[in-house]
Amino acid sequence: MVRTLWSAVPMDAGTYTKYWDGLDDKGQTVASANYDVRLLANNVSYSWEGVIGNSSFGNSQGNGLQRAFLHAQGMAIAGNYAYYGAGYAEGNPSQAKLALSSPQQRMDFFPKGSTDQATLFVATDGKLVYWAGYDGYNNGNNWFVFATRTSDDGEQSFASGQPLKMTMGRTYASAIDVINGAAGVVTGMAVQKNGKYLFVSHKSRHQIRVLDKTTGNLVQSLFFNDAAGLAVDGQDNLWVINGNTVSRFTVNNDGTLGKAELSLAGLQTPMALAVSPDNQTLLVADGGSSQQVKAFSNSTGASVWTFGQPGGYRTDPTVADDKFYFSDVSGLINDTFLAFAPDGSFWVGDSGNYRMQHYSAGRSFVDRIMYLQNNYSCFIDQNNPNRLLSEFQEFAIDYTKPLGGTNGSWTLAKNWRASVPANYFEKLTINHTYITNIFRDVLTLSNGRVYGFLRRFNDNKWVLAELPSKGPLRITKVAFDAQNRYTYHIASDGSLRQSVNNLNGTSGLSSGSRAG
Repeated sequence: MVRTLWSAVPMDAGTYTKYWDGLDDKGQTVASANYDVRLLANNVSYSWEGVIGNSSFGNSQGNGLQRAFLHAQGMAIAGNYAYYGAGYAEGNPSQAKLALSSPQQRMDFFPKGSTDQATLFVATDGKLVYWAGYDGYNNGNNWFVFATRTSDDGEQSFASGQPLKMTMGRTYASAIDVINGAAGVVTGMAVQKNGKYLFVSHKSRHQIRVLDKTTGNLVQSLFFNDAAGLAVDGQDNLWVINGNTVSRFTVNNDGTLGKAELSLAGLQTPMALAVSPDNQTLLVADGGSSQQVKAFSNSTGASVWTFGQPGGYRTDPTVADDKFYFSDVSGLINDTFLAFAPDGSFWVGDSGNYRMQHYSAGRSFVDRIMYLQNNYSCFIDQNNPNRLLSEFQEFAIDYTKPLGGTNGSWTLAKNWRASVPANYFEKLTINHTYITNIFRDVLTLSNGRVYGFLRRFNDNKWVLAELPSKGPLRITKVAFDAQNRYTYHIASDGSLRQSVNNLNGTSGLSSGSRAG
C-alpha cells in the first residue's frame, strides 16, 4: 500500500476521473515505477441490534445495564435492595446495587474512571453495607473493608478508620481491617444485625478478625486454621466454614466465641453460607463433587433439602436452572454467594455461568441476572450460525427474534468449561485470566460432529477438541504447534489449512486432510 486516494466516500454508480499526485500517505514523492490502482466498493450499512448474553438488554433503562469486568462475587440484601461486588473492575465501580423489584437495572455507587476496591464479599446489618476486597490495581497486595450507608449510599466514617489511597483510583476516607500483603486475602465476612461485631476471615493468616462494626476497632483475632465463609443468624450466632467443616458458635460480649455448639455433616467443599429471615434455615453452597445448595435446620443442624444436579457441569455441559457451577479444576472459578431476600426467596451466585440466579422459598426459579464478563474469545460455527461460542459458553441463537435479554433470541445452551483440564487456562493475576482463542474455527461437519481448536498452555499447542451432542468435551490426541495464533485453521469443509511465513515476511496457505 502506497497511497489511499479516498476512503468511505459515497458515490453514485457511474464513471469518474481521479488523479494521483505521485505522493505516498506521508506526503513523500514515490519512485517512478508501475503501480496498480485498486477500488474496493460496497453498499453495506451497519445497524446496532443489541447484545447476546446480557439479561438486562431491553429490560433496563439507559446506562443501567447489568455489566462488569468480572462476574458478581458477593451479595447482601437489606430491605428492598440487593448490594453486590464484582471483583476487579477496570476503570469502573466494583460495587453496585439493584432494586429487588427491578433486578435488571444496575445502580452504581461511585463514578466511573478509576480502578478502586475490587469487592469480593458484601455484608449488611440493614443500616450499613460492608464491602471487603483489595486495591484493584495492586494485584491483591492491599486488603481492607469500607462501608456505605443504606440511607443515602454515602461512605461511612469510622472512629478507627484510616484514609487509604488506591494505586490508580480514589482515596477511601475511612478504611478498616487494613492488611498489606498477599496474606491479607479476605475469605469471608459477616456482620451481626443487633450485636456490635463485624467478622472478617483471613484464611492465609488463620484468623477471623472481630471488629467493632460501629468504630472499626479491632477487638479480637481468633484462630481458625482454614477460615472462609461466614454467616450470622437471627440470634447473632456465628456460622463458620473452617476447611470442610461448618459449625455454629455463640458470640460472647467481648467478641470471643464459645465452643462449637453445632456442626454439619454431609458436605464436600462448603463455600458460602446464608441464614433465612425467619432464622429457621441455613443454606450452604457446596462445591467440589457436589455443586449443590444444601439446606439445614438452623436449630438442630439436620438436613432439610438439597437443590441442584449432583456434580454440576463436570459430566454434562447442558445448562439448566437447577444446575450450578461453583468451582472447577482451573482454580479461576472458585467462588459463589448466597443471599436471602426478606420474603424468604434467595439468590445464588452461579459463577461459572456468569449468572445470579433467583429462586422462591420453595426453590422455584424466579429470575436471573446474566452478563458476560471480559471476553477475548468469540466464534460462530462456520456451518451452523445458530451456534455461538463465547469462551467456553455456547449460545443457541434464534434469528427470527430481535435481540433482547429475556425474549428467547438467545439461550445459554452449554457450558463446556468444567471438563477442561487446568493446563488449558492461562492464569495471569489472582482472579483474572485472558481467556483467548477458545474453540477457534468451530464447525459442524457433514456427519453432524462438531470440532474446534483449544490452546494448551503447558506445551503451547493447538489441540483438536470435539463438542459432542451428549456428554462432556472430548479432547483428541491431534495437536499442532501454536507458532502464532494464525498458523492453523480448520476450513468450513473440514480441511486443515496452515499459513506459512517465508523469510521475506510474505505468507501463503496450504491445505491438509479433513477432520472427521
